[in-house]
Amino acid sequence: MRITNSNWKVNIIVNDGTPLTSGNCKQCKQFNMLVYKTHCFKLLLFPTSMKARVMGKRPNCHKCMNSLPFKIRLTRLMSHSATHEFPKCVNFHKTLLKNIAGNVEYEPEIFPAMRFRSYVPACVNVFHSGKVTLLGVKSEQQANNIILELETRLCFDS
Repeated sequence: MRITNSNWKVNIIVNDGTPLTSGNCKQCKQFNMLVYKTHCFKLLLFPTSMKARVMGKRPNCHKCMNSLPFKIRLTRLMSHSATHEFPKCVNFHKTLLKNIAGNVEYEPEIFPAMRFRSYVPACVNVFHSGKVTLLGVKSEQQANNIILELETRLCFDS
């Protein structure tokens, strides 16, 4: 299992130490959203509500943090996205029969993966190739626990 993205709630502080507000941000009046891209993460700033999100694998990189025109303070981890790849392909037919009452959806005309909705608030997508995407997990431990449970719920091709 590998964490691919982390979403953080942040506070933004301008260089003189005051919190960023729409009154002291020149660009805030012009745009609905500002995106700052660095090597390690993206910062999405929503000027009208003065909220921001940091997305990326390494939001604590000091070099990238110092490249921004203001300082950000990570206040709370909102969620992770993760991937995992099982060594064998998943047999969707057998898996669906095994999990008939287990909050599993598969609509190939709409989305090519089985969706396991029993891991609220996370969304788990399992592809035929054995690749799994976990969206909205709250911790690395939760992601590992989901993968371990999926191994017992999935049926693999020989």
